[in-house]
Amino acid sequence: MSEKLQYLAIHKVGNKGNNDLLFLTKKRVVLNHEMQLLLTDYFLNAFSSEEYYQFQHDSDLGLNEVYTYASQIFENPKVFQEVSIHIAQHLYNQSLHPKIKSGEFYVVYFKDCFIDGQNVDAIGLFKSENKDTF
Repeated sequence: MSEKLQYLAIHKVGNKGNNDLLFLTKKRVVLNHEMQLLLTDYFLNAFSSEEYYQFQHDSDLGLNEVYTYASQIFENPKVFQEVSIHIAQHLYNQSLHPKIKSGEFYVVYFKDCFIDGQNVDAIGLFKSENKDTF
């Protein structure tokens, strides 16, 4: 596994439509090497197939909020924590369907991911609605 979990932010995102709360962390999580490896495995090996998604917008990709936030992180990783808060707020504002549950929302910055034959950095957005022991 060559991916390196570089930065991690954890927020708790509720369902705005159900008047759940949004809890934002001001500091990113500092992890030791063992926890970095464990969490990288947890985040990346949970998927049974490689699925890729691309940001979209009907008129201008720059108007896609999450695309814009992700671009800010790639341009300047030092803004990771601040931008992770904006992404969590955006998710909260979109969480209006009554079946959406509250859960931990993880924003992760990975270095050295090997995708389609290229070594790239990546941002992972994960939400867990059920507790899992690992």
